[in-house]
Amino acid sequence: MSRVTGNPLATAFARATGAEKLATPAEALRRLDLRGAGSLAWDDVVRLDAGGVERVARAVDDERIALQDAYDGGGNAFGALTRIDELLSEADTLAAANGKSGVGRQARRDNQSKIDALLKDVETTAADVKSSAGVPLLDGNGMLVAGQASKNTVSMKLDRVALDRLGRIIVNGRTLSLADVARRKPLDTSTGDRSDIARARRTMEAAKESVAEMKTKIQSFQADELRPRLGDVATAMEGIFTSTSLDSTEEAMVMARELRTMMLQSATLAAAIAADGWDRERAIGLLT
Repeated sequence: MSRVTGNPLATAFARATGAEKLATPAEALRRLDLRGAGSLAWDDVVRLDAGGVERVARAVDDERIALQDAYDGGGNAFGALTRIDELLSEADTLAAANGKSGVGRQARRDNQSKIDALLKDVETTAADVKSSAGVPLLDGNGMLVAGQASKNTVSMKLDRVALDRLGRIIVNGRTLSLADVARRKPLDTSTGDRSDIARARRTMEAAKESVAEMKTKIQSFQADELRPRLGDVATAMEGIFTSTSLDSTEEAMVMARELRTMMLQSATLAAAIAADGWDRERAIGLLT
């Protein structure tokens, strides 16, 4: 069940520790609003036997896994969009070079060939982004879901990233896009036509703006929906581990070990992504 990984958004979302009011385990479990066993009131949870505690802990841990899938998927999409932005910047530099005076015909053709390759890389980069289940995320059907095991599920649909969708501009009543910035297409920069080159660069700039907007949406979803819930998962699991009284039977001992593992997985993840109320020191404190 364990999948604790790093994430490229962690540093972007890091907050100063100590500035936030820490939730109690009861508050955290209530805010998660889980279904099934995880929907029990906190006072009921801490009085359960080993089997009952396990069912609640599994429900909380299932939520952790679902939230982490969404967080990791968002991180993968964010990283791909960052790479796409870099590719577009390189292509724009080459287009600008083709607009300069004195550039020879062969040099313009070579630059356009490089632009074509860069835009092909844009499509490949977008197509390669998948969820943990191998589902494409940037094909127009990709979703990030916060709270698959809860009653208050929130989701965000990711935009389709493709050359014919990025950088759309209107030229003489006709819609053009990055797909038209290619050899023998309307915005072929190798011709040296200043107007076409200017429009090609406008298309690339519009595409970069769209990419930036998508990255901002992902960041907001990570910060506003995923991080708080992952913090609550860790807090609830910590509370289940420290507050539940289990007897000394073999079943209870096995459950106690599993609880500790799940609690540490949740705490490690929460600290890694700077979830609300969690930092490295708090996670380390659970080991001592």
